[in-house]
Amino acid sequence: MTRSGEPEDWVGALVGWWKQALESSGYTDGCPVVGAALAASEPGVQAAAGNAFAGWTEVLAAALAGRGVDAARASSLASFVISAVEGAIVQARATRSTRSLDDVRDNLLILLRVDEGPRQPPAGSPTLPQ
Repeated sequence: MTRSGEPEDWVGALVGWWKQALESSGYTDGCPVVGAALAASEPGVQAAAGNAFAGWTEVLAAALAGRGVDAARASSLASFVISAVEGAIVQARATRSTRSLDDVRDNLLILLRVDEGPRQPPAGSPTLPQ
């Protein structure tokens, strides 16, 4: 994940990457962080997974806050986005279909656009007369 770009771009790129990875692997690849999170007998591995999820959430929350979303809302929304994408990856592996990823992408893009509200033009941009 990068620290630049629009949140919608990040979601689209991430879902696109996972679709390609899953399809090209015959649906055997999955997110190693999810595997680590499920390693109940390895507390250090689980902690590392938790740190990875927290880091991803922080980056996306910062991008959302940079777009004017309230910080608390941005953190919650970022966590939701990560959870939705990770769940879609697991579901895609189980069903051997990327439909869940398409659904997540389509709905997250709508949610992210609605949550941002109307976009303000950058300072100094010309405005149209009312």
